[in-house]
This record gives sequence, C-alpha cells and structure tokens, in this order.
Amino acid sequence: MPRVTPLGASLILEHVLADPSVPAAVVTKLLVALPFPSHPTPRLRRAVLLHHLAADPVSESSLDTLQLLAALPAPASPIAAAHIAVAAYLAVSASDFDVAVGALFARPNGRARLAVDEGGSSALASDEVMTTVDQFEAAVGNSFSQAVLRGLWGDRSATEERVRDLLAAEWAAIGPSLLVQAAERIVGDGAVETWRAADEATRAKLRILAGEERTHEILRKLEEPTSSANPISTPAVEKVINSLKTSCAELHSVVEDPLPAAKAVADEVLAARMEKSVSLDAEEARGQPTTCGTAGPSAPNDKGKGPSTGKPYSLMDWNPTARTFQWEESPGPESSEPSLRRPHLPSPRRAPVSPLPPGENKNRRRRARKWCLLEEETLRQGVEQYGSGNWKDILNNNPDVFIGRTPVDLKDKWRNMINRYRGIVRPPTTEKAADILLEALFSACQNLADEASSLPSEQKEFKLYKQHVDDLHHLAGNYDSVIVCLGAKVRSLPELANKLPLRTCRGVIAEFKLPSDTVEEYGSQSPSILSDAWLAFQGPRSVSIGSTWQWKSENDSSTVSDEESLTAMEELLPKASGVYPRINKWDFVGARAGIRAMPPLTANGSLPLLGCLDDLLGKKSNCTFWLVGGLGARGLLYHGLVGKLTAKAVISCDENIIPSEFTCWNTIKP
Repeated sequence: MPRVTPLGASLILEHVLADPSVPAAVVTKLLVALPFPSHPTPRLRRAVLLHHLAADPVSESSLDTLQLLAALPAPASPIAAAHIAVAAYLAVSASDFDVAVGALFARPNGRARLAVDEGGSSALASDEVMTTVDQFEAAVGNSFSQAVLRGLWGDRSATEERVRDLLAAEWAAIGPSLLVQAAERIVGDGAVETWRAADEATRAKLRILAGEERTHEILRKLEEPTSSANPISTPAVEKVINSLKTSCAELHSVVEDPLPAAKAVADEVLAARMEKSVSLDAEEARGQPTTCGTAGPSAPNDKGKGPSTGKPYSLMDWNPTARTFQWEESPGPESSEPSLRRPHLPSPRRAPVSPLPPGENKNRRRRARKWCLLEEETLRQGVEQYGSGNWKDILNNNPDVFIGRTPVDLKDKWRNMINRYRGIVRPPTTEKAADILLEALFSACQNLADEASSLPSEQKEFKLYKQHVDDLHHLAGNYDSVIVCLGAKVRSLPELANKLPLRTCRGVIAEFKLPSDTVEEYGSQSPSILSDAWLAFQGPRSVSIGSTWQWKSENDSSTVSDEESLTAMEELLPKASGVYPRINKWDFVGARAGIRAMPPLTANGSLPLLGCLDDLLGKKSNCTFWLVGGLGARGLLYHGLVGKLTAKAVISCDENIIPSEFTCWNTIKP
C-alpha cells in the first residue's frame, strides 16, 4: 500500500475531523497514524481545537484552546462568554483564590487579562468581560467580594453549558470539507458543468469516481439541449432576424396610414344619411307616406306640427352584418393565418387633457444608505476641523467621500455617533462654584434650624466645629449621635482599622488647557460630561479629566510623579476624545491625585456602607455611632439618598429604616 502523502493526509483529516460525532479515541488514533501537515488549513486547525475542547471543556488546557480558537478567522460569537466563564470558574474553584486570580486576572500579565486587554483578541473582549476581569482583580484580599464571585461563577455545569453553546455554533459554521466540495462538483449539482468542461482523459477518471450508474445519468444530461425554448443562435439566424426587422421598418415607411381616409369616408356616409332622414321628415310633414321602414333621427318640425313619432336612429345600434378584425403591425408566424384578419379601426376617443403639467410626487424619499467607516471617520475629522454645526462646510470640503449626502444627513449622523457613548451630562461646575454650593448648603441648614426653633421650648442650634479627635469616644459625652463620614480616611481611625470591607483605589486627574494662540473656546454654557472618562470644565479654557484606577493603593498624596502623570494622560486622553474629539487640541498641564474608599462587590452591585457602628465599637456610653462610607467614584449620585436614610435612622434610633442592601456589610468579616 503506498504511503499517504502530506496532502492526502490533510484532506483525510480535514474531512473526518469536521464531523463532531467522531469519537475522541478515533480522533487521537488518526492524529497519531497520519502525518500532520506543516501548514494546516484554518478549517483543520479549528476542527482539531474543537475536538480537544469537547473532550476537556473546563480546565487550564481548555482556556489555552479557547484562546487559540479565538485567533482563527471569524470565531463564533459565544467564544467571549465561554472564555470568561472558564477563567472565572478556574479562579473561584482554586484552593488559593488570591494566587489564582493573580495568575489569571492581575495586571499586566494575567493569562485572561492578556487575552482580552488591548493587544489581545477582539473576539474575547467586551464590556461585560472587562468588568468581570476588573471585579476579580479588585476582589483579591476581600473575602466578601470573593464569596459573591464564587456564587456567580462557581457552577461548573453552567460553565460547561457555555462551552457547549460555543461548540454548537462553531460546528454549524465550519462548512463542508474539500473532499465534499470536490464530490459535489463530480457527482453532485455541479457535475454537468464539470463533465462538460472536461476532456476525454479527465472524463475517464471521473467515470471511475462516479460509478457506472451515475456516469450514465450525467451523460444523458449532457446530451440534452441546454434550452428547448430558445433557438440556436447562429450567424444565419441572426441574419434572418435582422432582415425581418429591416423589412418591417421599410413596410411602415411605404404603407400609408389608412385612418385619416377611413375617417373621411365615415364622415361622408354619416352626412348622406342625415340628409336622407331630413328629406323623409319633410315628406312626413306633408302627410305623404314614406317607403322607408327605418326612421331617421328626430328633427324639428318646420310647420309646427310636433316631432316625429318614429324610433330615432343611433350609430350605437347593433348591426348583425358587422364583423370585427384585428390589425397586426409586426410580421411573424401569425401573418400566415387565414385572411379573415382584416384591419380593425377603433373608434376615436377623446382623453381629457389637463391644462397644467402633472405635479411631481414630493413625498418620494431617498433610499437609505448605510454609513461606511470612511464616512464616519471623515465626519469626525470634519467636526474637529470646522466645528459642530458647520455641516455644509464639511460636506463641500469632502465631496468625494459624502456622495449623495446632505448637510442634514451629516447632522443626524453626528447626533447618532455622539449618542453611542453612554454618559450623564451636567451643567458646568467650577471649584469656585463648588465652594458657593457648600456655603449655600450650610446656610440652608441654619435656616432649617431657625425655622424649627419657633417655640422657646424647642430651640435648635446648628454649628460647625473643627477639631482633631484621636478617639471616637471623646465625642460621646457631648452628643447623642455621631455620624462618621470620612471617606477613605475612615481606615485611619483606630476603632475601625481593618473592620470595614472597604477597598482603596487611587485615582489620577489630568488637567488640560487650551493653547494661548487658540481663539476658539469651550462654550460658557456647554456642559461637563460624565462618561467612561469624565470631563469637568473649569471655564472656557480649562478642563479636568478623570480618572485612573489603581486598586489597593495606600498612597493618599495629592502629588503625582512625572511617570504617573504621563501614564494617566495616555490612559485618559483616548477615552475623553471619544465624547469630545477636540480635546486632542488641548495641552496637558499637570495632574493631581486622590484616594477613594470603594465598597465591596455584591449581587446588587457596589453599594455604599450605612448603619450603626455600636456592635463594632462596643457600647460604652449613651452616644450612638453611625457610618456613611464607601460611596465610591459615583458618590455624588448617592449623597441625597444615603443622607436622608441615615437622618431618619438616627432620629428614630432604628437601623431597620435603612434598606438591608446598605447594611449587609456588617454581617460578614472584611
């Protein structure tokens, strides 16, 4: 038996392994017995990876298989969900959660993070995947977050289900093998074309492959005419057709149109009949009988004796001797029919003619065309160059790109492009305005206290004290209740050190200004933007952009090194340009930093920490201590709600007023 060539082995493997029903043992034996090609096709590589993944769906090896599968052309869409599910299960099922998460999700060299981060496979990356990766990284050292993640990703059967969904989608899209395609061309639907184009030597080989029965069927189809309806197109036939067309044109030019002459004859006959009927009426008026049995049309009586009582004659009356004929203008096979086909002259009909030209249908709409990437990028550059609103200038300067577009099209498209970026738009707020708001808040509280002191027996006071306190219990003698609102500094209190499930996160804010030689400014009434990167405009020529995320950082200094500033600018500028493209024309002037107190991750998301602290601090006096913390990076959205809930709980001395989602942190250890 001759040795199998690499090409033959490749064809066999590609055909057999593309069948998902082939057992894993058969796949292994084939791969061992046949020489594997040095340059396998993407289809063969995909089939091998799918068989490996089906045999071992959830393991570190399957994670590598998924990443190799994502590197192939056009992977199936469920691959991102399957990849993150396998990586998450490996992390939560490991004996040491922190070590496993560090190897899989830690920056910058975690296996899963490298696969989904910039420079990795785009098929594995999505907003949901990146959020999950960040959640695992932030859960290192946090037992509460780890418990939540184990509940979300610890089900092996759910992970295997995601892998099976991926396998089903990949097998469905893998397509036929080269051998199947060749068989279709030889004995399938394309067999007739293949055999017709083959020479005798090739047909002899095709006979062996097709078999005698199938060969006879194909040869019978080859002998059939290609079309029984269409005549064979030859030069002689073409010449006859052209001659017939020429004769028809010459006949039209020679034969005179019979319609005008026929109309003239009809008019003469009608006039003669009218004269005859008039003479008959005149004889009737003189009392003389007529010899005509058919009365003509009624005519006025000159003698005043009234109209004739005979039936009026009408051209529309049925004539039993009349016969109809059809006029044939084009020569053809029908011209040889019996000579009963005579020219038939239809009665002339008048069509009402409008004195005005028909109006255009102004309701017609242009056919919608999708925008290509070149048009979107040109529109974005045009807005950067000419500004939003100058749609006509952008259109006139790019006529070769915006073919068939109007200024209104550009305006609508730009609005849709801006709406892609999720964000919250708020009025511009400067640091000076923030100070004014704080002063107004303090004044409002003072006014509220004064209004509540309408009776001498119910005097209320509202005062601001600034003092350094080393021990919370130093405040117990002067107050009934104390609310601790220190943000990230709450960890510095000795009574609360290592007792709160808070995660520290340092953030860097980049400062930008317009160059002095730039005339155009940011509008004074234009809003600040809260999106993936927020932009807080401090006036028409200054803006703060934030912020970065440095988890587990204990650095609470506001100063930023040059290296940290450069890193922050490179990270924040692309995000900001997505919602405000002109930021690329602004100059980077500096950076400042701060530290956040981030709440733990729960099944309901990251929620602030509220509630009573007496169980943690110990009840040593009649003073009750309360906590408001862990508001995180979006604390502004929670201030009003948590303040109202805490105030009600403090006044009523009842922690149950606060929803359990805000107080559940107190039931677990940090």
